[in-house]
Amino acid sequence: MTTPPHTMQGDEPQDGRTAEPHGPRIGFRDSAAQEPTAQEPAAQRAAARTATRATARGWIVFTACLIVFGFAAWLVWGMTVSHSNPVVRRLSGVTGASVTIAVDAVPSSLDVHTDSEDAVAQYLVGNVYETICGRNASNNAVAGLATSWETSEDGLTYTFHLADGIRFSNGHTLDASDVVWSLQQTVQNAYLGSDALAGLASVTQTDASTVTITLSAPDPTLPWRLSGRAGIVWDEEDQGDGTTPAAGSGPYVIGAFDAGQTLTLERNDAYWASGHTENPRTVTLRAYADGQSAVEDVKNGTVDAVLPVDSAALASLDGVEGVSETTMGSTMKTAIAFHSGGQTYFADVASRQAARKAIDTAGIVSWCGATCGTLSEAVAPLDPGAGDISPAVSYDPQSSRAFFSSLAMNLSFVYRESDAAVAQQAIAQLSAAGWWVFGTQLDDASYERQVTQEHDYDMTIVHFDDSRDISRISDPNGVAQYTSSEADELRAQLAAATNGTDYANDVAALADRLDTDSPYVWLYVSTPVAASRSTLTGMPALYSSDRLDLTALHVN
Repeated sequence: MTTPPHTMQGDEPQDGRTAEPHGPRIGFRDSAAQEPTAQEPAAQRAAARTATRATARGWIVFTACLIVFGFAAWLVWGMTVSHSNPVVRRLSGVTGASVTIAVDAVPSSLDVHTDSEDAVAQYLVGNVYETICGRNASNNAVAGLATSWETSEDGLTYTFHLADGIRFSNGHTLDASDVVWSLQQTVQNAYLGSDALAGLASVTQTDASTVTITLSAPDPTLPWRLSGRAGIVWDEEDQGDGTTPAAGSGPYVIGAFDAGQTLTLERNDAYWASGHTENPRTVTLRAYADGQSAVEDVKNGTVDAVLPVDSAALASLDGVEGVSETTMGSTMKTAIAFHSGGQTYFADVASRQAARKAIDTAGIVSWCGATCGTLSEAVAPLDPGAGDISPAVSYDPQSSRAFFSSLAMNLSFVYRESDAAVAQQAIAQLSAAGWWVFGTQLDDASYERQVTQEHDYDMTIVHFDDSRDISRISDPNGVAQYTSSEADELRAQLAAATNGTDYANDVAALADRLDTDSPYVWLYVSTPVAASRSTLTGMPALYSSDRLDLTALHVN
């Protein structure tokens, strides 16, 4: 209430009644009470004003507290429940976004130990189950659970140093004893990935953060191999049974799972390393049998990404607003294999070289489009030992025709249904160069029996999806049945390499030998394309059959 000016003269009544302007107040007073002094009314008025101001300040403080505590409660709720509002995201660094990705396959089980489906490893290794070493976009081994490692001069001993504070998703500490136990279990139970540990002589722990691996023969590729299934570290205290998912140490945990249809990965908010809280709250992988349907759904926003885009559907994304494309590197190689063993037509090097001259690999790469890259040798560009070589045999259909005309005979070209398009391209080129070739398309089971087991074919389409695999490509027991004493010596030299430099040099030498002897025509290396809505970034830069890194996903 506003105080009128005359109150400063002591005329304001103390009981709220209107003052008499000239006469005395009418009332009773205790006889024991002193008469008020001239200053007493002013003091009382000052006290009243002070009380009024204190009351007002109290209400202001009370209201402010309500606002502050309410805002704090809103933040806590946002951090622990929704993570969805932008203020919470900025203050907490946590996002509540959910992402759906269309994929060509979802695993039929969650058993990383024994299920050989690529999709099992692709979506669980690294994302749910971390490995001793990581893998970067250049396909090299980098820090994973181990921050660093040393190799002995003879290449037989590796010492790995684990990061501090690693925990499994169940809260258990991950230390060197878990690493030792996991490697031993993989070897003893012959789990998938155990072939990468074939040279393991012993594995021991020096202390809680140091592991020493001793090999029976040197293997410069060991750190890279420990970035796949072979390097998974399990919780010795929570082993699981293969069908029930065990605890991992990765940035995601397994959520809802519908075998072959959908798999949801949930963000592990207790993840031991920093920088993961901006990962989506959930990542749902949804299988699409039809690649064009997947593309249409990313265009209309039903899904956030397609990984990878079917090559036939890629053109429909051209010029689509709000959708971006990411070309991924890979080491997945496609070739024509000549049956080069025994008494076959292609046991002769000259015959293989002549047939190779009929194949226009540049034309096939052009026909294949953005999802194929040039491949001139048995080593993919992202593998050690790769080089920009000049092939020993180049496209020369006239020379090829002249060679075959003197030996005219029918040759079989056997292929899987999934390889029909590229096989027909190759058959057409061979026919145009005068070769008599008849094609036979088989289902997967029939192909496995006729080609892989019985080696009943002259030519076929083969795929090598692995990295660091030139020894397998040149193996005399492989699909091509290729034999060469020079190749045998080079393969033995490669197996004895004690360091990365020698290994790369030996790979290059073996690749040159294969190029000259021509048991294969190398057609292309896959360069898969991922498509995503513009709000989603961090799609994998490396497409591999044994891991796909989803840890950089970020919703803007």
